[in-house]
Amino acid sequence: MFEWLHNTGDSIAWLANILGVLQVVGVIWAIVAFLRARGEYRRRNKMLQVKPADGSVAISIGVGTHIAASVQGFLESHFGIVEGKARIPLVVSYDKTGHLPPADFLMVLHEIRRDIDELRKKSDIREVHLFYGGPYALAAGIGALLDNWVPVQVYMWENKGYVRAFTLSAETIKGD
Repeated sequence: MFEWLHNTGDSIAWLANILGVLQVVGVIWAIVAFLRARGEYRRRNKMLQVKPADGSVAISIGVGTHIAASVQGFLESHFGIVEGKARIPLVVSYDKTGHLPPADFLMVLHEIRRDIDELRKKSDIREVHLFYGGPYALAAGIGALLDNWVPVQVYMWENKGYVRAFTLSAETIKGD
């Protein structure tokens, strides 16, 4: 049954092949770990570069749809442009197209929560403008993530443009 093990040359070749495969797997694992760390570094660096204008920052979250470009246009047209950028800086927390299965909702909420936690560390943020496109179940989770922080101006898409829907603030929801 194990006759090939009796031949020392075959055994060494077999062991060398196994070690070669393990080495390749190790290199692949290291590359994946590096890419994940690089992504985390870029995300944290993006948050550190946010400079709130008059204490305001905008958050764009697009789940299943890209909304960042339309949000950027809205911010520029409604709040003005300073040095070539919208006066209110835009943080794109999540922006991916395609179907997101409900089984992945918690993973997405954790990613959004990391971004919000990074923004919370900035003591100069006094107001958030929230733009969201995606499943209603995630909207409830995002509302819970932003609860009791700063007033949140919530916007919705209506008739080919964004309109302010209401303000979330500690313990209250305020309309117009």
